[in-house]
Amino acid sequence: MTMTLTISWRRPSRLTSSITTSSPPEHWTEKTVSKMMMPRCGVPDIINGTSSMRSAKKRHHHGMIHTTAHYSFFRGNPKWPSSKYHLTYGFLPGTPSNAMGSVARAFATWEGNTHFTFSQAQSYENADLKISFHKGAYDLETVALHEIGHLLGLGHSSVEGAIMFPTIRPGVTQSLHGDDVQGIKALYNV
Repeated sequence: MTMTLTISWRRPSRLTSSITTSSPPEHWTEKTVSKMMMPRCGVPDIINGTSSMRSAKKRHHHGMIHTTAHYSFFRGNPKWPSSKYHLTYGFLPGTPSNAMGSVARAFATWEGNTHFTFSQAQSYENADLKISFHKGAYDLETVALHEIGHLLGLGHSSVEGAIMFPTIRPGVTQSLHGDDVQGIKALYNV
């Protein structure tokens, strides 16, 4: 199995692509409009009227600590086979070296929080994960962390601080959030 990752975040193509609201535009708050205008991941959260994002559906109790899960998976819970825990990644020829370093750090972050290991393949053609870039004003490592989360099987989270939240602000650097780690561990039962 091979997956291709294109790192590209973009402005919403229409005003309502980031938020679904039943209110007419004249009742939208400044906060709502601001969220709607944030650049977002291209993976849709609503398909055929059904949201894939969780809204505190599952509660976990750990002694005196109460946590709520907001991570989500793709429809059908696609994931890598249990025997495939080492994944290789390759860059489209001509990828700038600073971009490669950011993506390598993002893979190292996921490796430190999952059962997966990652290494750069000798060739782009033979890699499990094929990576290419489009220009944007975003921290590459942050975007790579998000997109790698999708490659591992995570959908979007409704937790604003989570790397799997569907939007990021330009110039903002983020790392994995507890909700991201909880989600990947739940998906792979580790």
